[in-house]
Amino acid sequence: MESQLVYTNFGRVKSKRKTSHIMLELTGALLVLFISSIIYYCIKGGADTSKLMLRLFLNTLVCYATAFAVEYFGVFFNEKTEIKEYSEVMGVNKWLVALKRTVTNSYFYVTPLITLLLFPIYTPVYVMFISILVGELIGKMIFGGFGSNIFNPALVGRMFATICFSADIAKATVVKVPEAWTISTGATINSFAQSGGWLNSYTESLSNLDLFLGNYRGALGETFAFLLIILGIYLMVRKVIDYRLTITYVLALFLFAFFMGLTGGHNFGGSMQYAFRQICFGGILFGGVFCLTDPVTSPVNGTGKVIFALFAAFGTAMIRYFGSAPEGVAYSILLANMVSPAIDKLLSHKTNHKLVYQYSAIAALSLLVLGSGIGTGLYVKGQQEKQEATPSTSTSQKVNENINVQLLVNSDVSLEGVIR
Repeated sequence: MESQLVYTNFGRVKSKRKTSHIMLELTGALLVLFISSIIYYCIKGGADTSKLMLRLFLNTLVCYATAFAVEYFGVFFNEKTEIKEYSEVMGVNKWLVALKRTVTNSYFYVTPLITLLLFPIYTPVYVMFISILVGELIGKMIFGGFGSNIFNPALVGRMFATICFSADIAKATVVKVPEAWTISTGATINSFAQSGGWLNSYTESLSNLDLFLGNYRGALGETFAFLLIILGIYLMVRKVIDYRLTITYVLALFLFAFFMGLTGGHNFGGSMQYAFRQICFGGILFGGVFCLTDPVTSPVNGTGKVIFALFAAFGTAMIRYFGSAPEGVAYSILLANMVSPAIDKLLSHKTNHKLVYQYSAIAALSLLVLGSGIGTGLYVKGQQEKQEATPSTSTSQKVNENINVQLLVNSDVSLEGVIR
């Protein structure tokens, strides 16, 4: 069976399965994650449960209404000629034709669901509105709609919100806090890790099991590591997402963190645990399963997918361990989206005699990731030794940091993580 185009006008994305079936399965997986988050907050929300559910309902309503409106009118104007001709031939109202294409060809229902999972549950409604508006309009429809966009639209909206409304999102991370406790507003596990020098036991109050099962507060889609792994395996087996993208990205970051731990002073077992914990938080699994694998914004060539994922993994590591924003996942994926067309162009129409160049590129990027992990471990260890020689953090500050970490698992406190 020959590959068929996902959508009539776009030649970059190809699939042997109907796109509608793929998008429905992807949406189903996202809904499982979304519903799991709702259940978690219903159980752990305590006195704030009704407040959290109301905010989530409003955010969901705003996201879907905005996404539908933008895509509906975007489809109508982007395909005005085709819609007019089809309506005249078939005798159907052109607005109904646009409605059908919005649902069956543009798949408007996917982006708002991913956007909701990228934010904390108590994000202000206006922030969600502007995020989905920018994501749909600037990240998707301005390029021509589904199949023509070069950036992941949900991540475009998330990054715009991070730049413009970081203070509002930070305020939203604290829902209820006992007055006797001092906490850092908007703190996340990665923030504690960054302030502690990355190599310390900065999350010792959270066990490996807590991190794996998602027994802490974070962005709706990032905390349930075990569920993300199960959904990722299912989607790869069903060929909804390409295994080369997810496995390469997550494995590269795992090995980066493992070698970073080894050169940073941990033994083999400690380095394995350190790498495991690094993968379980900060949005790596969610980004690797649901964002990096977007078939529209990732390369078509198989070798290109591996190069693309390695590039994104390297970017995530550099931003996470050296940047001012200790998350890095969304930033690195958007950077990788920018080079995706170039990767496809460079690898198109390559003969078997030139496969050596493709494999050489993969080997070079792999060595870069592993070598960077070793260098990062040595650098971070050196920085920590300097800080220990001239301590600048008071005992009270360290106590407050420990309290902050414990608040992440306290049922009466809501500290939301962010994937940025």
